[in-house]
Amino acid sequence: MISSLALKLKLLLVFCIISSFLFAQDIKKSNVFIKIDGKEYYVHTVKKKETLYRIAKSYNVSTEEIVINNPEAKNKIKVGQKLQIPNFSTPPKQVVTEEIIEYKVEKGDNISAIARKFETTKEIIFSANPGLTDKIKPDQLIKIPVKISKVPETVKTETEPESEPSEIISYDCGEPKFLDSYNIALMVPFYLDDMYKIKTEGIAVKEKDASDYASFTFIQFYEGVLMALDSLKKKGFSAKIYVYDVDDDSSSAINILNKPELAKMHLIIGPFHESSQKVIARFAKKHDIKMLDPVSMEDNILKGNPLLFKASPSTTMQLKQLAVYIAEKYPTKPIIIVHNNEDNDKKYCQIFENSLNQELKKIGKKDSSYHKVIYRNSGISGVTKVMSKVDTNIVITLSNGEVFVTGYVSNLYKVSNDYKMIVFGLPTWKSFDNIETDYLQNINLHMFSPSFIDYMDENVKQFILSYRQQYKTEPDKYAFLGYDLGMFFFSAFMKYGLHFEKCVDKMSGNYLQSNYRFRKTSNKDGFDNSFLNIYRYEEYRFIDSRKYPKLKEKEEKKKK
Repeated sequence: MISSLALKLKLLLVFCIISSFLFAQDIKKSNVFIKIDGKEYYVHTVKKKETLYRIAKSYNVSTEEIVINNPEAKNKIKVGQKLQIPNFSTPPKQVVTEEIIEYKVEKGDNISAIARKFETTKEIIFSANPGLTDKIKPDQLIKIPVKISKVPETVKTETEPESEPSEIISYDCGEPKFLDSYNIALMVPFYLDDMYKIKTEGIAVKEKDASDYASFTFIQFYEGVLMALDSLKKKGFSAKIYVYDVDDDSSSAINILNKPELAKMHLIIGPFHESSQKVIARFAKKHDIKMLDPVSMEDNILKGNPLLFKASPSTTMQLKQLAVYIAEKYPTKPIIIVHNNEDNDKKYCQIFENSLNQELKKIGKKDSSYHKVIYRNSGISGVTKVMSKVDTNIVITLSNGEVFVTGYVSNLYKVSNDYKMIVFGLPTWKSFDNIETDYLQNINLHMFSPSFIDYMDENVKQFILSYRQQYKTEPDKYAFLGYDLGMFFFSAFMKYGLHFEKCVDKMSGNYLQSNYRFRKTSNKDGFDNSFLNIYRYEEYRFIDSRKYPKLKEKEEKKKK
């Protein structure tokens, strides 16, 4: 009896092995390819009895890779659904070309630092700029030869049309509603005499000169949006862009409301000014139109506007996310909050401290897990008094005062050989003239900001090259912003349909200057961006800390 049962089990096992082998072989790789942003993908049409696991095995990728590129596949796949599967076996060949870019000198720059930033040498920079010396001034334009890897365009071979978006099954988001084409209103101030009325409250924003705010800036934003639309047309997305010149005069916004097509918009991007924004926001709410504010950091614009999206996280949101980052990344490290007893310093520190308390409690730590130091009263000795001599100290300083910050950083540098530290400061610090780059390097300076562009990133280089070829000029941060926002929201329409706001928490992707994690502030209010860029000064340039977490490895080596 026992031997008979054992025999049956063995036969069953053999059958399962043979069956699994046979089934694994019946999924053939697609001969349909598409190319998106220089990367090659198979287009696989799901057939009967195919599972996500079996498809992944057939293409020699992980199920996670498929879900990343096809978020709708997370819940369930459907017969006839088209999946974009990365082709890792035959990566596209890259051609390295040398391009000349124009770099505008920033405060604190020197030729050596610029050479390191663009991975070149002083000699090459001097050869490209006859007459150039070590004495350079802010806003001076310097030609820099750089090597750029470009994926050449290839002929797409396909047997199935690519023009229609894949069918999507999402039980969390409800049944999606797709349109053949979407109407997008872009409200941009093209011709302005004064830009000082843009309301950008918050610690991450620095006052700029009037010369920085020209119509050219917003033309670049518009061009970035167009480049995003052009990129997604290759994936089947269709939209009509309606462009309106809307400045800080609310009457210009009121005049636009009389245009009959405006009530048929599916998304309004802008306006950029608070006075015009209020007028348009009321109209958008009345007609259930989604609205995107690209730059404002004010919380109150989200009140009572459930379909309004704010791309720049508010000051409060930034400080909350900084607290989350520090509590998660350095839960066992000594934390020191330093401020100079100025009103703004105290205000920001209080918001950060309250958020830090909440995050520390979540991991079972008490308020006493960190120290507060008023620098004006105790100076650097007050900081070192609470520093650990054996562990890495996490020092947070939320001040924009140039005089204070310059002296403070200098004093931290003087004790950096005696104490291991990671210092969190504000983006404005890198513009202060009297701070030596060696100081920033030795104190392991980290910064946080709604946006950060890594000019050594290949995707950034490719965008610059494409923008330069198309518009014959260099892109500024507003060109990057327009492109990123266009890619996010147009992709949202493409993946989740007209009512993508129900699924926006599922949206993810890699963007050029920021990421977007939109979260509702309340059921009746709009969506705030909860993503915060954290970057650090290392090897004499700023590096994305999330993307390149190498500092921890260096700390471990130091201990050994």
